[in-house]
Amino acid sequence: MTEKNSGKLIAFLALLIAATVVLSGCSVPGFTCEDRSRQQLERCNTDCGEGIGAELCKTACTGEHAERLEQCKEQSY
Repeated sequence: MTEKNSGKLIAFLALLIAATVVLSGCSVPGFTCEDRSRQQLERCNTDCGEGIGAELCKTACTGEHAERLEQCKEQSY
């Protein structure tokens, strides 16, 4: 294997590991409470989908996000 190919393989494996960690829902060290809340908001909004009830669902997601952000502030004191 050439040096160029081994570098690509290492980069691919690193990307694969990172994607697995993110998709599995594990918290990655260095992610703040706010970062995790934003990720949950994005997942919640995606899960709401489209259609008649989607806007109400997304509004609920935003409310939950705001509550989590308040908890993050309280934890940081």
